Amino acid sequence: MDEIDEKTLRSRVEYLPAAACVCVFIVVLGRCAWLCDDAFITFRTVENFINGHGLRWNVAERVQSYSHPLWMFLLSGMYWVTREFYYSSILLCSVLSVAAVVICIARLAVGPIAALLGAALFTMSKAFVDFSVSGLENPLSHLLLVWFVCVYIQRDERPRRLLLLALIASLILLNRMDLALIVLPPLALAFYEQRGVKTFGLALLGFSPFIAWEIFSLVYYGSFFPNTAYAKLTHDIAQFELVCRGLKYLLATLVHDPLTLVVLGVGVMAPFITRQRRLLPLALGAVLYVAYTLHIGGDFMLGRFLAAPFLIGVILLTRCKLTKQTGGALILAALIVGLGTSRTPLFSGEEYGYNLRWIDEDGICDERGYYYHATGLLRVPIQQDTIRYTFADLGRRARERGEKVVIARAVGIFGYYAGPDVHVVDEAALTDPLLARLKPAPTEKKWRAGHLYRESPEGYIETLETGVNRIADPRIAELYDKLCLITRGDLWDSARLKTILDLNRGGLDYLLEELDS
Repeated sequence: MDEIDEKTLRSRVEYLPAAACVCVFIVVLGRCAWLCDDAFITFRTVENFINGHGLRWNVAERVQSYSHPLWMFLLSGMYWVTREFYYSSILLCSVLSVAAVVICIARLAVGPIAALLGAALFTMSKAFVDFSVSGLENPLSHLLLVWFVCVYIQRDERPRRLLLLALIASLILLNRMDLALIVLPPLALAFYEQRGVKTFGLALLGFSPFIAWEIFSLVYYGSFFPNTAYAKLTHDIAQFELVCRGLKYLLATLVHDPLTLVVLGVGVMAPFITRQRRLLPLALGAVLYVAYTLHIGGDFMLGRFLAAPFLIGVILLTRCKLTKQTGGALILAALIVGLGTSRTPLFSGEEYGYNLRWIDEDGICDERGYYYHATGLLRVPIQQDTIRYTFADLGRRARERGEKVVIARAVGIFGYYAGPDVHVVDEAALTDPLLARLKPAPTEKKWRAGHLYRESPEGYIETLETGVNRIADPRIAELYDKLCLITRGDLWDSARLKTILDLNRGGLDYLLEELDS
């Protein structure tokens, strides 16, 4: 009995360095905590929802302006209790992020050296830290991915494991649909190993939350996909140009956050080197997600689309059995690479963002550097509603003046502080159903990934102000009428339901084709 206790004690002592590193991670999270402008888009929807206006961004129309339903509902529960977003969302993000890291190193790391390596890598990755507390859905995605991997690596042939895997995958898709690329390869292997009619039934049952949401989304919003997808994918940009911009996104990460890309690359190769075939689907999932990032032209937020595959890379590394020498060498190498940039989260403080070039020539932005002076935890006084920023002030002014319709580009903070009575037209079309289906302005040559700006059609603003269709172009006017029926019409009106079917099966494509001609 004494020997068992001695072994247990020795084992716990060996994990103390990893535990200490987690404490450092928590401190770093607190120093780097901030809120992104895009997070306020969801905040406005949540506030409208809790205050009885429905799941809407502009209260006049049903438009899904968020891509993370699960995160939106979690924020809704939080806001219903606290009636406050700033500190509540930062706390929620922090708890989820710390939980993801702790579970990863406690359940997935093979030994204390691997646990220490994992904790160190999480602490020094700018992409992971920046979006662990930003108000966006990343923390929940990370926690769900860790949970998924924990279940996936279990040697359990009972049906309940497959059911649980499908359920977690369903929740991951509910939180961010494109993360399907990461989880589908391991999920496919797990179900292939126990294929059969019963397996199909388990998969269907596990995915029922996602299926239920898609049905709701089709009926309520009129589409299976969020409005943001149409806004970002409706363009004439050549695929070659998109890939080139995606490569520039990776290059910008390599310059400002080299640790994230290095760990991702080494982590993907680890299962091949150690011959852990069971982990190969996870590596494939991470590669597919990076390939998808290249395909869509990257993102305007530096590192955001690499945080999830980085997490998979860390998990793959910590699944390797490391000797003290190998582990020590890897930790030393991580320190050298991680501290080799001025933007390392380890040294971030309340002055972060000053004297930095936030946005490069390709529109790729150090988003935390750009907004930290206004929304950083170390910069905002401990009071509610104290964000003092140009967009917030403009939003308050629009609300005070009683403006009906306002055009804006950065609509998150502005729209939130403008309040529900101001209809905000988003030039990037993330929240606008008509503009999302129109292609970007011909003058928009120097485009930013995820932000393709449109010109409002002649008569569109007047139409929104008066409620009478005064759009000059008859084709756009007809398209607006169809979309207006879907987003503003009676939910169960037969004409509305028919228009939804027409829209989703391509029956309205002729209008868009005529606009392109």
